[in-house]
Amino acid sequence: MEEAVNTAMILLLTLPLEVLMDYYWKKSYEKRIPEFTQHVLDYYTMWQNGEIDMEKLKEDLWEYGGIRLEEGYRDEQ
Repeated sequence: MEEAVNTAMILLLTLPLEVLMDYYWKKSYEKRIPEFTQHVLDYYTMWQNGEIDMEKLKEDLWEYGGIRLEEGYRDEQ
């Protein structure tokens, strides 16, 4: 389980960076990436400390990103 969590964290940090570097910040990513990653880590820490609500994050993802994440039970019988 620890390996899966580590892999997920790596992907969740690196994939957005690659998109920002390739499509949005081509000329300035070297300057902007450190600040961006620090903000991401700060938000992760706030979530860990209960300062950010997961439901609010999912609402923002749906409203602004057009992606709805839903948890559900899957019966595999």
